[in-house]
Amino acid sequence: MLWSLLSQAPLVVAGIAVLIHRHHAAVAALERLPSRFGPRVRTAVTVLLVLTGLVLAADVATYVVTGGDYLLGQATRPLVHPAARSFN
Repeated sequence: MLWSLLSQAPLVVAGIAVLIHRHHAAVAALERLPSRFGPRVRTAVTVLLVLTGLVLAADVATYVVTGGDYLLGQATRPLVHPAARSFN
């Protein structure tokens, strides 16, 4: 939901500005935002993706080393459906 609000905010701002005949200033302000916040947002997203990858890699390593225990908790459902086990 947060992504929906954030992604539609520029459109709502531009729409309101057009309705009150101030869209030139609003469009100029919206064009400045990417240059102002773009590098920080790109860095934050990159760091978040790297950290997520490291956590998942640590989870896989823990599973392999311990023989089936997850770092992030136990699986909530079996990987193989119980009915499929009877065919072995």
